Amino acid sequence: MQLISLNCNHCGAPLEVAESTKFVTCTHCSTRLAIRHGDGSAFTEQLDQIGERQEEMLDRLERIEHHHAVEALDREWERELVDYMVTDKHGRQHLPSTMSVTMSFVVAIFGIFWTVMAGAMFPPMAVFGLLFIGFAIFGGLKTHQKAQAYQEGLRRYQSRKAQLLREANDDRREVEK
Repeated sequence: MQLISLNCNHCGAPLEVAESTKFVTCTHCSTRLAIRHGDGSAFTEQLDQIGERQEEMLDRLERIEHHHAVEALDREWERELVDYMVTDKHGRQHLPSTMSVTMSFVVAIFGIFWTVMAGAMFPPMAVFGLLFIGFAIFGGLKTHQKAQAYQEGLRRYQSRKAQLLREANDDRREVEK
């Protein structure tokens, strides 16, 4: 059995240990040490420092996991937003709003006005007013449904994101204690 000479990483006291030894306790300061071997040399490292570094790494990993979960949720929400989009008369897409529903209501009122006026002047033209009213009501209902679905999806997203951020903050506070 071949011995190697080392020094305690904590107090500097000399140590003689077998070459195959992995752990030792310093006889001078009672510090528990790990023996690390590398490129023809050996050195000691305090086990409590290793434990502290391991805890730091675990804390970092937890923060990274929380950050990743929030980013994944954000990406999922961005993909979901596409399903809620409505296209305006110019081909532009935007999120549905109550303003869109209000505009459909205004168009329906115009259709009623058209139908009454056309019916009084030239009755066959009143059919166009009825079509106008039908399209306005259909479009308004469809937009209203999309707006409600969007609002519900937004609430779910915000709630889940708030929960993830709360969990991350709770974990951070636990680490600080």
